[in-house]
Parts: sequence; structure tokens; C-alpha cells
Amino acid sequence: MRDRFPLLVAALLLFGVAVVWLFGEAGRRGTFADPLSTYRSAPDGARGLFLMAQRLGLPVTRRHVDLRDLDASKTGAVVLLGIHRLPKEELEPLKSFVSAGGRLVLVASPEPKERGLFDGFLQSESSLNEAFGVVVSACDSPQVERPLEVAVPSSLTRGVEVSEARVAGYLSREDGQPLLPLLLDPHADDRAVAMAFWHGEGRVVALSAPDLASNRALARADNARLWSSLLTAVASSGPIEFDEFHHGFTGERSISGYAARHGLHWAVLQLLLALWVWIAAQRRFGRARPASDEVRLAGADYLWAMARIYRQGGHRLHVVKALLEGLLRALGRKAGLGPRATVGEVVRALNRRGRPDLARALSAAEAGAAGASASDENVLAFARTCAGTRKLADHRAEDAAHHWFRLPTVRAALGLRKGSNSDRRTR
Repeated sequence: MRDRFPLLVAALLLFGVAVVWLFGEAGRRGTFADPLSTYRSAPDGARGLFLMAQRLGLPVTRRHVDLRDLDASKTGAVVLLGIHRLPKEELEPLKSFVSAGGRLVLVASPEPKERGLFDGFLQSESSLNEAFGVVVSACDSPQVERPLEVAVPSSLTRGVEVSEARVAGYLSREDGQPLLPLLLDPHADDRAVAMAFWHGEGRVVALSAPDLASNRALARADNARLWSSLLTAVASSGPIEFDEFHHGFTGERSISGYAARHGLHWAVLQLLLALWVWIAAQRRFGRARPASDEVRLAGADYLWAMARIYRQGGHRLHVVKALLEGLLRALGRKAGLGPRATVGEVVRALNRRGRPDLARALSAAEAGAAGASASDENVLAFARTCAGTRKLADHRAEDAAHHWFRLPTVRAALGLRKGSNSDRRTR
């Protein structure tokens, strides 16, 4: 362990850097969540909207399960912020929920044109806008902040004079179905930015300006008053649930779920780092430190005592077996095998690894073990043979550890042979 002290220091430094980085990320107040999530405290989050509704005393909660078990008798309204598509098995229950008298607040911004690698997964999902007959036409300048005027006074816009936000698109209904315009853009021919319409026995409120719900714009103009009036009117039918399941906040937490939400690159980098540390741990940094005088004297006294016990008891056969088993385990580790490997398996593995000298020495030790228990002199000679084989293996290992970048190693890594044209050019 002491010989790998530099590796331990490097690992601790990497761990410290990772901890500092994680604390820094946690200090950025809520940027771990998706945009328009009520858990996100960044400017493009919607945490301020949820906290404002709580402060007003409205019955608001966060929903951490899917929409398949919606019940109009228990839930009054569902708020979907920044969600464009839903699986078909969730969309039908949502439509049935609204048709039975529920309320739906939908941020109906235009869908992104490029979906990247997730095209195949989205084939099993359906557009929320199409399901409720909402048509969203993109705005020419979605980055420009503009004032929005109230179209028709209603309970949904009570007390609102002018809102101010970025507009992502403009709303209309398929086939000219009836709608109630709530907010208009006076700079775009009074086209609707927010509207309400009936769907069965329930009502849908659609907005094409996601910026209205963001922390950045909530305090501008009458935006907070708009949401106060809208949520108060919607809450008259029952509790309001802000959907967080489709922002990745489910009841289960796992590494695979984190990778699915935030990309696999961090998980892959962690695996590569662990693999690198494991590979580096197989190398020895520097020669083995010599044992202290006290340790060597204690070891010598122990060996002398055990040798005397074995000699007086005549346990030469047991000593020979113990020496052979110790040599077999030591060379088995060099060959990359477990402690239960046989002599034949270790010999074959050593030959594959380019150590025929150790393979021959192990075979000779096994062959000489039968006659080594005949006398004390034979046992001593056998012990010297085993010790010399171990010393040979350790000497070659230390020599290789001190010459990572010597010329023969470079030649072998590059596939060059001595005397080749490429080798001459290198020299």
C-alpha cells in the first residue's frame, strides 16, 4: 500500500475536485431541474410561480406520477409547463379527465423541429396541441420582450392591464372552433397569445408564451397578477397539480434515470475514470520499501521458532507442501489466476504471459517436491529453490515497473521490431 501512495494522493485530489464541483453546482440554486420545472430556481424555472400560488393559499401540489390515473372527482386542474408531447397511454386519460369536467393549463409553445437522437422514442408519443385542437404558429422574433394586452375581461384575467414577456408563437383553433382570447399581441395584428376554450365539460387554458411562467418575468408588469387570477379561477373546481413527472421527478432515483435525463456522457466519464484508477492500481510506483529492523527481527524469530517445531516433530512433508502451495499462489497472482488454480493452469498462464522461466521453475519445484521430504537438508534446498523463484519473479516485476517508457517497451507498443525501417527512422 505504501508503494502506491502517489496513486492514493492523486485519487484523493480528484475526489476533492469532484466534491468542490458538486457543491458549486448545488449552490447554483435549482439548475439541476429542467426549464419551467417548479423545482428550478434559475431564471428559466417556474419555482417562483409555485411558491406564489402557495403564498396565496391556493391548493397546489406537485405531481410525481404519470397521468394515467387522473380522476376529475379528486383533481381539479393539471398544469403542464414546457411539455409538448405525451405517451398515448397518458394522453387518452388526460382528454377523458378534461371532458369529464377537469381543468387543464397548457403552455402550448411550438414544438422543436429537431429532436435529435430521440426520434425513435417520440414515435410512440402524441402532440398535446394536436390532441386538443390547438394550432401554434411560430413567432418571427421570439427573443424580443413585448407588451401583451387583455383581449376580453374575464375571471381569468381579473385585474390585469398589461403583461410583458417573450412570445414563442400565436394561438388558434383547428377548423375555426370557438375560443375565448385572453391576451393579444398588439404588434402582431392582435393575434392571440393566451386563450381558453371548452373541451367536453371541462376547460383548457393555453398560453404560447412560456416566458410568462418563468422566474425571470414573473415580477414584470402584471404577470404575477395574471397567474394569480388564472390559478384562482382554475382552483374553483378543485386542487391544482403541477406536473413534474415529465420533468424527470419521479418517485424513483437511480443512476440510469439521471443519465437518461441529463445525458450519458457524465456516466461514461465516471466509468472511464474508475477504469483508469483500477488499471493504474495494478502498477507499483517505485521499489518496495525495505521492512524496518523490528519487523525483520520479529519475522526471523517467528520463522526460527516454527522451523524448530517442525524439525523436532519431523513434519518435513507438511513443510514441503506448504512451501509448494505458497509458491503456487504467488506465481498464480503473477499469472492473473485465483488462489484455487492448479499447477498446470499456472504453468500455461505463465507461458502465455511470456514468463517461461517461472513456468519451468514451478514445474521443477512440483517434480522435486516428492523427494524433498527425505531429510532436513533436502527440505532446506527445496526452500532455497522456492525463495529463488519468488525473488526472480519479484525482480522482474520491479524492473518492469521502473521502465514504463524504455525503448523495448515503446517498440512493443508500436508493433516495431529491432532493425526495422520504422525503428531506424525513430532513432
